[in-house]
Amino acid sequence: MRKIFSSSRLAVVASSLALLLALGGTAYAAATVTGAQIVDNSVAGRDVRNGSLTAIDTAPGVLPRFARVEGGSIAAKRGGISVSTSALGVYDFSFTRSIANCAYTATAQSTFADTAVVGQVTASSLQVKVFDTQSNSLIANPFSVVVTC
Repeated sequence: MRKIFSSSRLAVVASSLALLLALGGTAYAAATVTGAQIVDNSVAGRDVRNGSLTAIDTAPGVLPRFARVEGGSIAAKRGGISVSTSALGVYDFSFTRSIANCAYTATAQSTFADTAVVGQVTASSLQVKVFDTQSNSLIANPFSVVVTC
C-alpha cells in the first residue's frame, strides 16, 4: 500500500501553513492596531511611512523655523518669525519661542558675491547682515535664515 503523506510532502505542507500564518498575522496586526494600543515613545522614525506626517503631527519647535527675505520683508516663513530692518542690509528677527539652544544659518540667494552673516543672537532674536563681498558693503539682497532646535 502506498503512503498518502510522505515525510517530504508533510514538510512542504507544514512550511506552507507556517508561511501563511506568519504573513496573515502581520496583515491582521497592521489592520487592527490602533493609536490607543501603542505604548508612548515606542514608535521610531523607521516605523513611520515617509510623507505621512505633517507639521501638526509634531511637537512645537521640532520642525526648523525659516524665513526667506526679499525686498526687506518676509516672502515665506514657518515657525513664529517676524523681521524688521534697522539699516540697509541689517535684519533683526524675533521668534515667539526661545532659540537659545538652537543652530542657525543664513544664506544669501542672489549672486556669488553676496554673503549673509548671523550677527548678534539672544534667547528670542537674531540679527542677519547681508554683504557684497567685493565692495564689503551692506546690501538689501534676498537671503534665507534657518533655525533648527
